[in-house]
Amino acid sequence: LAYRLNDALIFMGGVRLANGLTLGYAFDLPVTNLITATYASHELFLTYDFNISLEKKKNRYKSVRIL
Repeated sequence: LAYRLNDALIFMGGVRLANGLTLGYAFDLPVTNLITATYASHELFLTYDFNISLEKKKNRYKSVRIL
């Protein structure tokens, strides 16, 4: 649940599928006079999370000759 100041009320939900994939749905309900022109908006989204590690690896060689 989210609220955009003087604009809309947002309902969101999602399901983690597998291997970093997420499928979700969002519903935006305007709270201004725009509601008379357009009732609401529906959004489907698919996201992918990359598993990136920013930690330094241990056991790295310090010599340039040994790579």
